[in-house]
Amino acid sequence: MKVAIPFFAQYIAPRFDCADRFLIVDIVNGEIKHQDIWECRDSSPLIRTQALADLAVDVLICGAIDNCSFRLLSASGKQVVSWQSGQVDEVLARLLSGEICGAGCGFRRTRAGPRCGAGNTRCCQQHGTKKRKEGGV
Repeated sequence: MKVAIPFFAQYIAPRFDCADRFLIVDIVNGEIKHQDIWECRDSSPLIRTQALADLAVDVLICGAIDNCSFRLLSASGKQVVSWQSGQVDEVLARLLSGEICGAGCGFRRTRAGPRCGAGNTRCCQQHGTKKRKEGGV
């Protein structure tokens, strides 16, 4: 799985469309195999999303993201995990521990409550929701 994280200093950038540096991380069997920094000086959503596709990124972990970029990335099969914050190394640790779902999560909200398609019990914490208690409201 290849993950892109826009960053500023050692923190996740507050906005995807304003970040000019991305950490690109290759994760194989739950371990980081390679890291590289990609610099993007263009703020165009089309250029940014195409560049991430050219880099073969599977997952974007970011802070806020504009609607256009989100739709373009989602339409191209990339998973977007937005509204993340904190230090990049802490976010990577959460990804590797399963607190942040990687590619193929399939998270969705249902009438019965939030559901992670990957069966990750901590997924709902990442999406900012809490599971309902059985029989409760």
